Amino acid sequence: MPNRENQADIDAQYRSEGRVRVDAKIIHAAPGGWFTPGNGETEWFQDHEAGPQMIVVPPGQFFMGSPEVEKHWDGYDGREEPVRLVTIDRPFAVSRAPIMRGEFGAFVADTNYTMDRGAYVWSRKRRRLWLIKDWKLDKRIYWRNTGYQQSDDHPAVCVSWDDAKAYVSWLNAITKSDAYRLLSEVEWEYCCRATSRTAFNTGDAISGDQANFGLKGKATTSVFRFPPNRWGLHDMHGNIWEWIEDAWHENYGGSPPTDGSVWEGGDVELRGLRGGAWDSGEVHFRSADRGKGPHWLRNYIVGFRIAKTLSGFHQK
Repeated sequence: MPNRENQADIDAQYRSEGRVRVDAKIIHAAPGGWFTPGNGETEWFQDHEAGPQMIVVPPGQFFMGSPEVEKHWDGYDGREEPVRLVTIDRPFAVSRAPIMRGEFGAFVADTNYTMDRGAYVWSRKRRRLWLIKDWKLDKRIYWRNTGYQQSDDHPAVCVSWDDAKAYVSWLNAITKSDAYRLLSEVEWEYCCRATSRTAFNTGDAISGDQANFGLKGKATTSVFRFPPNRWGLHDMHGNIWEWIEDAWHENYGGSPPTDGSVWEGGDVELRGLRGGAWDSGEVHFRSADRGKGPHWLRNYIVGFRIAKTLSGFHQK
């Protein structure tokens, strides 16, 4: 056990190496709570036994959006343009995976959170476009009965944006914090890319060995089934669509953020969705792809992931 003087020297060394100190209840593989940002495949923390495992992502820059040469879906409306340079100047934490069914269940049990049964499911045999008329509300379906088999390590689905916000509020309450939140749209794409500049964080193509997509299994899979990206984040492509904090903007015209902040304004009845799902074709879960849904929507392909602002590294 190092004495106080030696510990100060160790802390100074870790700080000089670019590590970030996190004080958490459960810490995995980060000596003394000092995390190397981007080393999420081996280092993570939990502020509560029932809470998600969190990793630390590094600051950096990236180009947000997609170039014209990237393959888009038929009828593409320019929603991923224009491309812009974004600077993330502070590290922050992100859940290793989408919030799992078991994690969401702990919230429901602890709060007696009430959710009306019923979620939207696909109503046709062929999946060409995601049109509202092709989905139906099935009163039998809810987060515990999704219409397909799930385990507690599958992502929670049939969860609205409002439900996701309630989960975040609960997590802040039990950890005596106000730092947990949904990701901004900028943060989500930054985390998905993890320094990549290609259509996927796997390169210009992606395979069934790297993500759950294209109706191959017709259901969600464990969030840890497929390899993580470079920063240790699982299921940034496929498995489920993920709610983000931002209201919907039709494209990146105007004055979108050039840092990690939420883009204010927009259509507040609609919230962004990112990442694609188990039923998506490749063009619908590229790093730059953008979806949307009404904040009240519960759908059996939609869930969420969360972020945490780290002490001493507050966004502007």
